[in-house]
Amino acid sequence: MIDEANRIPQTVEDDMLKGREDLRGKFIVTIDPDDARDFDDAIDVERLGNQGWRLGVHIADVAAYVKPGSALDRKHGGAATAFIFPIA
Repeated sequence: MIDEANRIPQTVEDDMLKGREDLRGKFIVTIDPDDARDFDDAIDVERLGNQGWRLGVHIADVAAYVKPGSALDRKHGGAATAFIFPIA
């Protein structure tokens, strides 16, 4: 599983952006605590002039990286949503 995770690209290829909104130009920060086992939840805030503020809530989509049936997928039981909690 570690080998599989190490093969995940460090950059985003253009073909991976098809059908997705590219938010890399936004200042998005994680809301996961320092001791979280994953960092997949984040927010951004944008001022809308005199209209107020917009809060963007972001949850990472790992489907482009974790293939069905892979070791990483099996680790989390193929769940659509992974609940990963720190071990005390």
